[in-house]
Amino acid sequence: MDPGTAIAVGQVSAKILSMIWKYYSEVQDAKSNVTYLANEIQDLHNVMQKLQGLLQDDSMATEVPVLASLSGTIEQSLLDIKLLQKKLDPGTGDKLMKRVGKRLEWPLRKKEVDDWVAKFQRFKSTVNLALNTDQTSLIIDVGTNVIQLKRGQEAIEQERQLGNLPLAAEASFDSYHRQYESQCIANTRVELLQQLQTWGTNHQRPIFWLSGMAGTGKSTIARTLANNFKSKKMLGGSFFFSRGSGEANNAVRFVGTLAYHLADTSPQLKECICEAVSLHRDATRQGLRNQWKDFVIGPLSRTKFNQRPTLNFVIDALDECDSDDDIRLLLQLFVEVKDLNTIDLGIFVTSRPEIVVRLGFKDIPEITHHSLNLHDIPRRTVEHDIYILLEQGLGRISLRDKLHEWPSEDNIRSLVQKAHRLFLYAATACRFIGDTNWDPKERLSEVLQGDSAGGGDTAKLDEMYMQVLRSSLTKVQHEGEIAKLCERFRQIMGYIVALFDELSVSALAQLLSMSVKAVDLSLGTMHSVLNIPSDLESPIRLHHPSFRDFLLNEARCGDKRFYVEEALIHSKLVTSCLQAISVALNRNSCHLPTPGSSPQDIQTETLNKHLPKHVQYACQYWVNHLTGTKSDLGAQHGLYNNGPIHKFFQNDFLHWLEAMSLIGKMTQGVLMISKLANMVEV
Repeated sequence: MDPGTAIAVGQVSAKILSMIWKYYSEVQDAKSNVTYLANEIQDLHNVMQKLQGLLQDDSMATEVPVLASLSGTIEQSLLDIKLLQKKLDPGTGDKLMKRVGKRLEWPLRKKEVDDWVAKFQRFKSTVNLALNTDQTSLIIDVGTNVIQLKRGQEAIEQERQLGNLPLAAEASFDSYHRQYESQCIANTRVELLQQLQTWGTNHQRPIFWLSGMAGTGKSTIARTLANNFKSKKMLGGSFFFSRGSGEANNAVRFVGTLAYHLADTSPQLKECICEAVSLHRDATRQGLRNQWKDFVIGPLSRTKFNQRPTLNFVIDALDECDSDDDIRLLLQLFVEVKDLNTIDLGIFVTSRPEIVVRLGFKDIPEITHHSLNLHDIPRRTVEHDIYILLEQGLGRISLRDKLHEWPSEDNIRSLVQKAHRLFLYAATACRFIGDTNWDPKERLSEVLQGDSAGGGDTAKLDEMYMQVLRSSLTKVQHEGEIAKLCERFRQIMGYIVALFDELSVSALAQLLSMSVKAVDLSLGTMHSVLNIPSDLESPIRLHHPSFRDFLLNEARCGDKRFYVEEALIHSKLVTSCLQAISVALNRNSCHLPTPGSSPQDIQTETLNKHLPKHVQYACQYWVNHLTGTKSDLGAQHGLYNNGPIHKFFQNDFLHWLEAMSLIGKMTQGVLMISKLANMVEV
């Protein structure tokens, strides 16, 4: 019998094993079938390895002449194994088409797997019968082969045990699903990454929380850090939460995925984790606390390492986990790593500054965790990095389209300013400008002109903002309550995006005639898009003006529950401003001692006491809001017949002029009267 045939069967079976385990890491619903077939192929491979050794030994082949009778069986097995290889190969034919745009799919039905297993079992039986099951005459070195066989069986058994862990393959930072997601480009985030690398090698505080609003580059930093840790064999595991991405949007498979990754870092640790899975099979279906104790903390505590290793878990977008209760629990569980003596384990976490995460970290002692908000990084550093991103992105477009001396340095610097420290904005602008269906010069001009309400890749930002808005309603089930929340949202957020100057929570509540608590609660889920200070007297700020554009553009917003009609909200603000003026102002509002007193003589505290911030705002901007209504002045806002504006001139006009003088805005007051006169004449 030709030894080459047996060698070919062994080689093909090894390739198939590699393919099968790749399927195992990506398929969702057929893991048992994959493992079943893999075990059988492994057995076949082992048999062929032993047979190959016998055939290559001339003396042994002559002593066992029955080997010649296996020729036909081996040749048929080669044909069969090649056919299976073709069916499983994801790079050919229909299987390649199945891979485009999504994860790898298992191509065999349960019955097909059973048929293949039965076929290989018959082949093995034929070989064993031909050899008369007398292994002592076939094995050159019994001890060596038994040890190898035992190790192979142990490896298969370990993989089988790990296969019982609930795994979310797409949640890994380097999964097929995420292979095209970017990492930090060269010479950007240099100081930050160095800081994180230093922390990752010596965890004086085992938890590091990196927070920032949507679009600030948290996930890109997390991917870069995970890749760096992996290259230095310091990555214990990763889990990138992603809302709307199947198993990655919840914590059901969180612990199992980390334990699965952790097992690959050390043979001793793999053995402990496999023992834990075998002992606590039911724990894979139990709560997160039991899973964490049995599959992470327990094995790490029991494993005897040659030297104390340093590993890191990288957890991205924790806020996108679909359960606030799970987020709170995970943060509590993370703290337990501080008590591990066998290993130096750190946990790096990114998230938006949502309420549940902020409160969770507030309950963790500061001695246990670092906190860094990307918004606190110096503006100059961030703008330098965004400049590099834009320079490289637009440079590729220039090279592609052979554009000479484009873009200019001024163009890039203007884009940097428009990005408002948002890497996402810069990246989206590059994609928008680089669309091959458009002239990049025209697109760049469009972006620089500030028409963010246009189409193109603004859809990416829109999708992100809509996700933030809709997530604020996920905990509400009753339709009536949802409608009430949306109405309140449109009013509060509408006021914020339509204001001509920033107001604090306290001042906004007074202008809205709402309680401070009601406004504060309504804004609690909006930290991803708003900078809301803990001090209720400090101003609320939009993180980026594109959010304002998004809410005020019906086509971009899409969901009418959140769309803010600009003219309508300006109309409401006119009413609120005139009401605030009417209630707060009267003759000598600040109780000046004499009619000739100078505004400069008034203390700021006295001014703010008698003319609160919302009243000062109302005095300065009510005419601007009136302009924003774009409606007939007389019919809409009552210039005549005791309407709101008519009453203002009758009762409050002189008091308003006094107030404008006291706050040092008399010149602005004169311009407002002029603007109002022009509106009446039109």
